[in-house]
Amino acid sequence: MVMLLSPFTKDGLCCISSCLLAEWLPVRYRGFFLVSLHGVWNIGRCGVTAVWLGYPPDEYWVEFCAAVSLFPLLVALFLRWHGREFESPRWLAVNGNSEGCIALLRLAADSKPPKDQKLPRGWDDPARLTLDTNSAAVTTTASSQNWHERLSELMQPELRFLVCVCGIWTFGLFFVSQVFFNWLITYFKKIGAGAAVSPSMMAAPIANIVVNIALMIGGPGRCIVDSCPRVPLLQAGFIGFAFFISLLAATTNKYALVGIVFMSQIFEQIIWSVGGVYLTEAFPTAVRASSQGAVMAFGSCGAIASAGLVGLLMEIWVYLPIVTMASLLCACCLATFLMKEISGEALSDCVPARSYGAVETPAEGRAGDVHGLR
Repeated sequence: MVMLLSPFTKDGLCCISSCLLAEWLPVRYRGFFLVSLHGVWNIGRCGVTAVWLGYPPDEYWVEFCAAVSLFPLLVALFLRWHGREFESPRWLAVNGNSEGCIALLRLAADSKPPKDQKLPRGWDDPARLTLDTNSAAVTTTASSQNWHERLSELMQPELRFLVCVCGIWTFGLFFVSQVFFNWLITYFKKIGAGAAVSPSMMAAPIANIVVNIALMIGGPGRCIVDSCPRVPLLQAGFIGFAFFISLLAATTNKYALVGIVFMSQIFEQIIWSVGGVYLTEAFPTAVRASSQGAVMAFGSCGAIASAGLVGLLMEIWVYLPIVTMASLLCACCLATFLMKEISGEALSDCVPARSYGAVETPAEGRAGDVHGLR
């Protein structure tokens, strides 16, 4: 969780952090702690906003950069010396490194007092850590694959479809988030509401923290993110985000604008938090990070598109970015209807064997789970 305090941890680093955490935790705790990562990240965002208010970059560029880069530097030094202790045992097992997997599990077991350890005799015997028959061939080949061969696993039809669907709504979310972040200050100044800029910048991370806490109320297994289906939560997030972004065009009142920004950020954070949990759970361990990387590549394209288009849109009509963002969010909501619900399921570990030309029989059941790591 310390990694998510860094104000610059986003996209790639957040994806890897989510993968590592999900692959260590059982189903009961997974959604709760994955959402907590987003909450802690927004604490870092509040810190950056406070530094921004105290040392505006346009006046104190060197001081601002030095302040916000100190914590990421400390995290990098810590991971340089202790990062291997946090490697995913699931990932090691799926890639044929059973010795490394057992070593990490022993390290985790040793961190608990002996009286609290309830592990069966011989649990750390690498010979007992096996994949089921249908997945063994996948593991044997995975350890010798290079990066482009590993990416080819995403061409399995079900995974390819899921990457494309998630990529669509991620494209829209990144587009809107970047426009909202980069364009909002300029928009407020153009409509004569410059006084709303600073309070809006503080309201945004506070709203994100509030919704993260709300999603975790009740604790593991009973909180909203665990008890409610993921896809409807995503759909509610997109609709609410689109609605409140549309309201930005309805007023120039400072307090109303800050309230609208606050509410819009609540729904945006629902998308980030629940969407992050969905992306982490939807893909098997063998390609989980690669799949999220592919989805985030779609999102980055949306961010690039927003950077190139928002200026042109504002020149045409000051409210055109609002219309574009609301329309795109509605389209993203429609895309989520193509996603299947997966809440409450155990993580899968290997790409289904049928993607390698094998035929799965009913007796083989669900492939890809590492025995003892569910």
